[in-house]
Amino acid sequence: MEQIDYIDREICPACGSSDLQLFLTVQDHRVSKAFFPIATCVPCGLRFTSRIPSKEQIGLFYKSDTYDSHRLDNNSLISRLYRLVRSWNITNKTLLLSNYTVSGKVVDYGCGLGHLVRHLKSNGFNAEGYEIDDDVRHRAKSDLNLNIYPLEDFQKTPNASVDVLMMWHVLEHVYDLKEDFQQIVDKVAPNGVLFIAVPNFRAYDAKYYGKAWEAYDVPRHLYHFDDQSIEGFCSSYGLSLESKIPMRFDSYYVSMASERNLKNGFVLRGVAVGLWSNLLGRRNGYSSHVYIFRK
Repeated sequence: MEQIDYIDREICPACGSSDLQLFLTVQDHRVSKAFFPIATCVPCGLRFTSRIPSKEQIGLFYKSDTYDSHRLDNNSLISRLYRLVRSWNITNKTLLLSNYTVSGKVVDYGCGLGHLVRHLKSNGFNAEGYEIDDDVRHRAKSDLNLNIYPLEDFQKTPNASVDVLMMWHVLEHVYDLKEDFQQIVDKVAPNGVLFIAVPNFRAYDAKYYGKAWEAYDVPRHLYHFDDQSIEGFCSSYGLSLESKIPMRFDSYYVSMASERNLKNGFVLRGVAVGLWSNLLGRRNGYSSHVYIFRK
């Protein structure tokens, strides 16, 4: 890997406070094997990766055979499970979306290969997908015959023109959190909705695996949320929480992948941990939630 320029963040990217505490130091298990500190902002509760690659170089950390949302051809057990669950999730996301719009403009922001966008289009939705990775967009065109737009093109979208904006495990990747999220919110129409899915560091599987928890995924995950921090952050943009829905399958995928991060990991144990995490979900929250915010 080439020489990386790192940036040390000494203030909270969400609220600007310098009242921070070191939470964990976590290894990048996918690409660099380097270690990255995660800080907790005491006032707002956000946890964030406090040493990150430069904006120009962070893309290098996504070049991994294990990054399932960007690949079609990984045949590991965990990746096959990911694709199976993805198909089920696409159907359920479509049903959920139909409760909010049928003919309005829908944007999948950070759509990866665009499987959801393709499904929505085939079911009559006015859907568009935006993705930052050139290779992924080209693969979507060549393998799925789907046109995905560069993420920077989203800035050309007229303000207040999007009825539903979806960010499925994307907010934790946004590099310039406050600036970029303001631009995103500006594109949403009055009374429009945002679907924001993020991992929950309060979940049992997060506590069980600690530094090995797959959903920390440093340095690609720049931010780490729980109910308090995601709701507080979004409310500062005038968004009100309408509902919160658990993503129960995430606990199994994340736990199995976390076992892969352990030196003596056992995939089937991950299934058991995922099940137990879901059973405790009403108490601790689930491994991931999708939050539906109204503008």
